[in-house]
Amino acid sequence: MNTTMVYNCAARGFEVRSSSVQIDGDLDARGFLRMDDDIEARHKGVRVEFKVDSDGDPEVIEDLIKGSSMYNVFTTPIPIELTFA
Repeated sequence: MNTTMVYNCAARGFEVRSSSVQIDGDLDARGFLRMDDDIEARHKGVRVEFKVDSDGDPEVIEDLIKGSSMYNVFTTPIPIELTFA
């Protein structure tokens, strides 16, 4: 999401002097460690905090982030094909 935002800012002529992202989420480890079948192996929520120093309008930058393919992967269910070799 960060890389897409920076590329899109550059394409629009915005200068990005610095950008960082902090991601954290709520997860009960007993689920993904398969220690308790009653606990789902998934995050209950994820928080993504961007710190962007740019001359671009904050609303435009947020829109560029929300338009990234990774944002869409996280917010929209998509089919996943799992194979074993």
